[in-house]
Amino acid sequence: MKKMLVTAAAALVLSASLAMAAPATPVFNTPTKVGEGITNYERNKKMAFDGANIYAGYASDGTVRVAKSDNNGTTWGLSQKLEGTVATDYVQAESVVLAVSNDPLYAGKKLVHAIWYAADSTVSWPNGNIIYYAYKADRPTQTGWSTPARIDMGVANGSGGGGGTSLAVTSNGAIHILYNNSYITAASPDSTFSSPTALPFQSDGQTYMKMDSTNNLYVAYVINNEQLMFTKKAASASTWSTPVAVYTTAQGNLSRNIDLVVLNSSTYYIAFQSWVTSNPDLDDLNLLVSTNSGSTWTKRTVLANTPDGNNKVNVAVSSTKVISYVSEVYGGVYSNPSIKVWRSNDAGATWSAPATIKGQRQPYISLDSAGKANIFVMDEVDMGSYGPNTNLLWIKEK
Repeated sequence: MKKMLVTAAAALVLSASLAMAAPATPVFNTPTKVGEGITNYERNKKMAFDGANIYAGYASDGTVRVAKSDNNGTTWGLSQKLEGTVATDYVQAESVVLAVSNDPLYAGKKLVHAIWYAADSTVSWPNGNIIYYAYKADRPTQTGWSTPARIDMGVANGSGGGGGTSLAVTSNGAIHILYNNSYITAASPDSTFSSPTALPFQSDGQTYMKMDSTNNLYVAYVINNEQLMFTKKAASASTWSTPVAVYTTAQGNLSRNIDLVVLNSSTYYIAFQSWVTSNPDLDDLNLLVSTNSGSTWTKRTVLANTPDGNNKVNVAVSSTKVISYVSEVYGGVYSNPSIKVWRSNDAGATWSAPATIKGQRQPYISLDSAGKANIFVMDEVDMGSYGPNTNLLWIKEK
């Protein structure tokens, strides 16, 4: 009897240890080049899936381009330039964002939506904030991209350039756009956009807006390098909640390099970077988790005490609570950047050992329907930071 009890106890200990074990390090396929392969100054790449195709949106040398793969990223066609920017508008490299919805006019058809930010050089700051919007359709009256609409966003706080540009679309094609604190919406891609309204906050210049499956909207942003703020708006509401600080540091060591992911109406994740107080040459890469609609938040540390380099953090979450976290990680202060990817299966309590993937800067991650990580990353070929020979790579988890 004692032997049976000991065996049972040992089995329970083993079961508990297995439950707490970190997940396996993700393994990735060979990278493929997107579009023309070598282009110039590609940053903050965004991807969108319409069920059959993958779309890559990015800015390249002051132009906006979208490339497409119809075989799960194995090969990519040449990129298509989205025309419409007037001569006095300069496209910001960080600003291209894509999203996919159903076509409200034609059942079974999909729309690909794109926005990007341009600065009007003829207007003094803080005016001259221009958003362009276009959509790709397969309709009897339209095949391909629409003529981009030029939208004056008015006075927007902060100086985030394209970094403060967010796009969210509902399943039936309603559009929500945020640039810093200026917000517009349209009932469909064929509708007129609302006049810009100023949301009740002041950011450090970058804001991140996401939508859940029931069309509630959420925004995260940083103020004064000290507070990570969060606000939301119910789909049925006309106003936003009072912004609340979900993380505060008195030392001013909070970077505005963050990312927001909304799993559902109660579960949210915010990835962020903070400088180590005792040594500003070191960073911590972190994740905030809330599972109760933002009432409380738990901080997780993904990587501590890594050399500072304005590490870009990005996170993606699947419906099975699989989390993938990707970042630039530096071998020394502002030197030898590499791209690391972590995986968690328990809301960030434990993490895999990092996988190092090809590429040097500006990773962007998404999870597909199988929970596999899909990553865009910039790989510099020969000329330092953002040189003219830069590969945009697509890397998929096996």
